[in-house]
Amino acid sequence: MKYLFLLVCFTGMYLSTSAQDPESYEKIYTKTFLETSHADFNKALQIADSLYEHSETETYKVRSLMLTASLYQQASELSRAVEYAEKAQDIIFQTDNYNWQARVAGFLSTQYRLLKLYKKSSDYAGKALEAARQISNPEMANVNMGMIYQEKACVARDQKQYRKMIDMAHNAQKHFDLGHKNLDYFTAANAVFLGDAYVGLKQYDSSLAHYQKGAEAMAKLPESNMRGFLINGVAVSYMELGKLEEAKPYVDSAKAIADRSKDLQLKLIVYDAVKKYAGKVKDVEKLNEAQQNQDTIRTELTERKNAFLNRTVTGLENNYKKEAKWGSYKNILILAALIIIAGTMTYVVVTKRQQKARFRKVLARLKEREEHRLALAAQAVPAVEVHQFAEAVPEVGEEAQKEPDGPMMTPETMQKLLQSLDEFEAGTLFTDRNMSLSYLATHINTNTKYLSRVINQHKQKDFNGYINELRVNYIIVQLNSDPVWRKYKISTLADEAGFSSHSKFATVFKSITGLSPSLFIQYLEKEVQS
Repeated sequence: MKYLFLLVCFTGMYLSTSAQDPESYEKIYTKTFLETSHADFNKALQIADSLYEHSETETYKVRSLMLTASLYQQASELSRAVEYAEKAQDIIFQTDNYNWQARVAGFLSTQYRLLKLYKKSSDYAGKALEAARQISNPEMANVNMGMIYQEKACVARDQKQYRKMIDMAHNAQKHFDLGHKNLDYFTAANAVFLGDAYVGLKQYDSSLAHYQKGAEAMAKLPESNMRGFLINGVAVSYMELGKLEEAKPYVDSAKAIADRSKDLQLKLIVYDAVKKYAGKVKDVEKLNEAQQNQDTIRTELTERKNAFLNRTVTGLENNYKKEAKWGSYKNILILAALIIIAGTMTYVVVTKRQQKARFRKVLARLKEREEHRLALAAQAVPAVEVHQFAEAVPEVGEEAQKEPDGPMMTPETMQKLLQSLDEFEAGTLFTDRNMSLSYLATHINTNTKYLSRVINQHKQKDFNGYINELRVNYIIVQLNSDPVWRKYKISTLADEAGFSSHSKFATVFKSITGLSPSLFIQYLEKEVQS
């Protein structure tokens, strides 16, 4: 304990001195952000907190707060990231330090964009630009302008404007080249933007070249989340080029970095690449594992976002209680009453009511399927629902019966096939465009006659109808759980589901749900908003 006490005292004295010495502070700041945060997240937070406690000037306090905010951003804890950045904002905007005013405002712009609060993000981007234009130091001004262009590239990526994204990344690089600071890191970051843009344009040779360039720049720096994004980009490019052998080591390397990282966004895209690779090499176990990891991360991201929004709304309500007058409340009540009346009149229309009923029926059916899937997953050995198959499946031990047009199938064989189909339905292999009766039969180690018979008897559909329904249900789940999917074009949804064309997907979707895909999405958006 004595030595531990001395060590703590020495560390505090060292940080106290370093916090005021620019060169020492910069070394600690950079090492904490690039190295310690990846190896030991909690230790990095402690160092950032100690730097803040020992900072004597506003600039050092702001930098320390922004280090903590950046660490929380890496861990996808956006609520905490905003909390610390807003503390920094309160301090720095009381000074004439335009360099850090631009950085803090730019950071907040990014966080609100990640939360998909684009108006708020745009407001902070404007503040960042205004501050950057007042920076007298040319190098600092160029670094800040470069970061603002990177944020514009992010917005273009969200909107799938890939050509604009490329232009923004090139503009950012021009400013970074003039800034002459941290060139390797900024070059690597721009390589991610350029690589992502060319992937969006399906120009995979170009995306590969940019990801590799960025990875070379990051090779001079410690392992970080940025390297994970770049290596994953190389893996995806190789896969899209059909070079699976070249892709494998990059897939494994990216997964190793993601597993060690707390960055949920990195984990999400890396597990997507793992899932894609597993699908191509037909490794069902890894494909299902990656899908489960993705589902867990999406749930956590949604919960964090909702928690942040709930706290924001609660704060606004408290402000209203303190500051608003009765006249404001009366106007709000009147407006709310008008909205309710308008909504009620709209839904009185018979056609809308019928469509709403169909929509509700689809969601109810989806909920039942999800409950059934979760029930199966909770069991050590998957089981078939008794009420569904009790009449069709003889008790174990009964004599197997020969059916009219095929060889005998024992009850045990039928049970195994039903379990295999349950596992198949829990994955996403049905979205493969090459899916066929013979392909699935080979995949679950049976013959086509047995498989066809089980699907006809227990799924009450032919093979094509069975696969089409799985694909439509998969798209409905994605639309219901992830708002980003509701922004996709119908042709993109068709491609993700494994359909050969937009029209085929729309026809099948309507035959199953009673609604067109676009109308279904409209109802879902209204459901979420309500």
